[in-house]
Order: sequence, then structure tokens, then C-alpha cells
Amino acid sequence: MGIFDFISSQTLSIVGWTIIHSLWQGLLVSLLLSTVLIFVDKKNAHLRYIISYSAIIILFTISIRTFLDLDKSKLENYQNLTFVDSISHDNLVQNTQVSINPISSEKTKAVVSKYASLIKISLAKNINLIVLLWFAGIILLSIRLAGGIFYSQRLKFREVIPVNQFWNEQIVNLCTKFEITQNVKLLQSKFVKFPVTIGYFKPVILLPVWLISGILTRR
Repeated sequence: MGIFDFISSQTLSIVGWTIIHSLWQGLLVSLLLSTVLIFVDKKNAHLRYIISYSAIIILFTISIRTFLDLDKSKLENYQNLTFVDSISHDNLVQNTQVSINPISSEKTKAVVSKYASLIKISLAKNINLIVLLWFAGIILLSIRLAGGIFYSQRLKFREVIPVNQFWNEQIVNLCTKFEITQNVKLLQSKFVKFPVTIGYFKPVILLPVWLISGILTRR
């Protein structure tokens, strides 16, 4: 693929096999995370957040370690799979189909081994396509994330209405109670249907216009 001309074939293969290994690694980390969260109180959102965030860091660390562990010798074993000619590939398929009939532990292991070889061959032949799809997914998700950030930042300034002094005092009291040091702004917006918090260093809480009006009406 011309799109990867600037990347060496060895680096491309390492990235591809790292992506492949990250699939089962991610599944394993997800299962462990789900198991741990079962025993964590759902009301303890802070602890659940820390555990979930730690799982992401662990998965990232494992992927980096996998990338570094795919040295030249291991990579050659993967790359050699791509040199299996069509005749040996067809023979492998035929032998596998024939071996399914007898039921024995040794032949079962042989069938499993042959199917595993078929999968490895297919992956090795399509390693460039796998990397291409992975990069395309990253680009699409990055565009989506950037669009979401841009839209949320626009909401902070688009036709917002300041709240009165009473509600500003309430938000100051809450920040003091929960030891929040940032200067939190409370605004009303016509474009949100439920309360939304935007930003970390300069957080802004957007409330639907009808929310405060409804509270004042009930009072």
C-alpha cells in the first residue's frame, strides 16, 4: 500500500501484530475490570473511576510491552507465514478437512494446530489492511472527539444567561463544602436539556432555562 511507503515493513508488521494481540489483551482486561467492579459499591463513583482509569493504563502498558517484545526473531516467525505458497495453503486446508472425521485427541490437536496456522497465515497476509483500518478508526474517532470538544466549548458562550446572586452564592457554598478550588461558573443555556458541566480548569455548569424557572415557580 502506497500510504505506508514512509514506514518500514518491519515497523509495519510490529504495529500490526501489536494491534492483533491487543484484541485479546483488551478482552482479558475488560473481563477483569468487570469482575472487580462487581465488588465495588456503585455509590463510590470516585473509586470506580480510578479502577476503570487504571485498567486503561494497564492495557496501554501491556500494548507498549508487546510492541517492544516483538523483536526481530519473533517478527521473522510471523513474516515467514506470508511466504506459504498457494499449493501448501490448499493442502493445509484439505488435510484439515480430512482430519476432522476421526475422533482422537492427537488428531484433534492436529486439526486445532492447522486451523491456528490458517488464521496466522490470513492475518500475516492482511497485516497492512489491519494497520490501515486501525489508523482509519483512530482518525475517525479523533475527528468525532474534536467535534465534540469544539461543540461543548461553543455552548459555554452561545446565548448563555447569567443566574442571579442567590444561585451564585449556592454554587460558592457547594464549592467550599466539597473543597473545589476552581472558580465554577453557573449559567443558563437554551441549548441544553439537562445540567451539563464543561471544562476542568475553568469549569462551567450549564443549566436548562426551564430548570431554574421551574424551581422559582414552585417556590
